[in-house]
Amino acid sequence: MKAIDFLKVGRRGDPISKKLLIYKYFENKYGITNLFLIKSSREARAFHTNTSQNKFKILQIILEVYERHKNYEKVGGYNEH
Repeated sequence: MKAIDFLKVGRRGDPISKKLLIYKYFENKYGITNLFLIKSSREARAFHTNTSQNKFKILQIILEVYERHKNYEKVGGYNEH
């Protein structure tokens, strides 16, 4: 999976604003305090969060992966007009 390889080399995805509906979705579902987006292909997206118990141990958790734009746009409320 491209998202796992991305994180293994020490990268971090693009931060998602706490003001966006997609952030609220993940916050309500998983209780996260930060959210990042990984663009793994033209359409596929993965969302991950970071958690740590101390400054030396950071755990990156892939929360959900979407193969198509319309799937994560629906979750994020982007299609609601």
